[in-house]
Amino acid sequence: MKTDTPSRTAQYMALFRAIETVRPSQKRLFNDPYSMIFLDNTFKLAVKISSIPFFRKAYFKDNSK
Repeated sequence: MKTDTPSRTAQYMALFRAIETVRPSQKRLFNDPYSMIFLDNTFKLAVKISSIPFFRKAYFKDNSK
């Protein structure tokens, strides 16, 4: 692990926390405003895409099985 970058495990956990944070306030389980800090640009893009209702519905529908 590099000392100047977060581990991949930390980034994945931060990714899921950030995705939860951008959900509508009445549906989210928690708010983690610091989760985006640990993400690289690719994961930040994934979070931004997940905030678009069409993609959010498709993601949660496919992963609820």
